[in-house]
Amino acid sequence: MVAVEDPRGGDAPVAVLALTDRACTTSSLRLRRWRVGGQSVHHLVDPRDGRPGGSGLLAVTVVGADPAVAEVWSKVIFLAGRRDAPRLATGKGLAALWIHTDGSLGLSPMMGRYLAWRYDAP
Repeated sequence: MVAVEDPRGGDAPVAVLALTDRACTTSSLRLRRWRVGGQSVHHLVDPRDGRPGGSGLLAVTVVGADPAVAEVWSKVIFLAGRRDAPRLATGKGLAALWIHTDGSLGLSPMMGRYLAWRYDAP
């Protein structure tokens, strides 16, 4: 069982994954963000424009066979942002879970097989 932490800093996980022989990676804004010139920035930089990406997202978790590949996809899906994350993850057949800035969860159809529990905000 792998708990997916709340990127907003809450004590309880936002989901729990049941994994066997799988890699699990997360790209998140929880730790590496700061303010520059009055604007919030973070370490996940979109190479297309050189600016922090991931509009509307706080974190993306990807499950896969290879940890390096899962790590890359967690960043790619994060940088795609809230609008394009579902299309990208589903289109590539990836098991992915993302957390929106309002705390709600999204997940690809492939992630359903690994999801043991999820928090459903009221």
